[in-house]
Amino acid sequence: MSAMVLKAGEVIFIASGIYEGFDRDIAFTILRDFALELFVDKTKDALEKAWRCLDSCMKSPKVIGCRATPQA
Repeated sequence: MSAMVLKAGEVIFIASGIYEGFDRDIAFTILRDFALELFVDKTKDALEKAWRCLDSCMKSPKVIGCRATPQA
């Protein structure tokens, strides 16, 4: 499997969301070679763990039978 490497000097455009289009007015120039696939592999597990933790925190009030109370 070949790794996806962004090469220094290449220009990329980044979408800010899954369903949003690319903003072609804002381009990013790669400053140094960057192994995107390696970065994703290294961070994927930590990000998934953080999302699972956040999901658990969001469900916790329902599980323990409480709700947020606005403070005056």
